[in-house]
Amino acid sequence: MEQKEPNMQKYWSILLHSHIGFNPGSFQGSKSLGVPPLDPWPYTKLEYSQKHKPVALYAVASDSETTGLRNSTIHSVWTDWEKMEIQMSSPRIKIKGNYLINGTLIFFPLSGQGEYSVVFEGFKAEIKMLFEKYRKSGHEYIRVKRAMFHPDAENVSVHMTGLFNGNKVLSERTIALINKNWKFILVTVAPLVSETSAIPIVDVCNSIFSRVPVREFIPEKKLY
Repeated sequence: MEQKEPNMQKYWSILLHSHIGFNPGSFQGSKSLGVPPLDPWPYTKLEYSQKHKPVALYAVASDSETTGLRNSTIHSVWTDWEKMEIQMSSPRIKIKGNYLINGTLIFFPLSGQGEYSVVFEGFKAEIKMLFEKYRKSGHEYIRVKRAMFHPDAENVSVHMTGLFNGNKVLSERTIALINKNWKFILVTVAPLVSETSAIPIVDVCNSIFSRVPVREFIPEKKLY
């Protein structure tokens, strides 16, 4: 039977302070571990392609950044080093960047290219990761082989430019409907894009784990 690890906060604190080399509250990143600044947190590209409803569309988010993580709270971290679950929250998270989209989002036809922003008020998230071991230069390391990101919020507001070839009336009506029905959209869409939206998290975690051998931050009794 799996057991909860009561000292995970301690182990992650050691990892952050000893190996990442920065105060987690500053979110300035670490060049030595290839970790970018985490507030704002930039990422180059996320791509989603699905031909089947309810989200039958092709969408690309590029040159994006996330802000608000510096005010986040980690409520729990659980792991047996085969998998990990993290519960977090933040008063406000904003994601903005450029987008390209074509297809149908549930019952909303969408087509356009431009700038976008999404604001989550009362943001909450559950992050789940699955690990695998590998050896490098005589040492054992772990990496994330799969991750899922499950967000929730008290309110979500979306803004987009360039929808429907600049048709202002149609764009405003569509965005108003999206913002009115945000909860239904989030509940429907989030499970379908949970792995795609977790890609930036996987990149950061694997950048850290690839530079720190397992035995430097996992208690020996917890090695699997």
